[in-house]
Amino acid sequence: IFKFIFMGNYQIDINNFNNFDSSYSLVEEILEANNYLSKEDAKSIHLKMWMFTHGIASLIATNTCCFSSSYISNLLTDEFNALIENAKRKEVNNEN
Repeated sequence: IFKFIFMGNYQIDINNFNNFDSSYSLVEEILEANNYLSKEDAKSIHLKMWMFTHGIASLIATNTCCFSSSYISNLLTDEFNALIENAKRKEVNNEN
């Protein structure tokens, strides 16, 4: 089902990604409220996490890799934390 839905021959305009993902507004609000990020950074983190997650799912769907649930959870947590830290570091550097 994943391959049929997400690995078809279509293109998503990255500039309009928030229109593709119906959860985007909620994710953006949560990222902004809990991490004191700008709207632009929240949008960037959401897009990057979506791409990272899609990559993992594609590897699994094509039987390229077999990951345990705990390994996937750790991968996603580490990536999310790295993106948040990078965004915060960028904002601090822009203030100086």
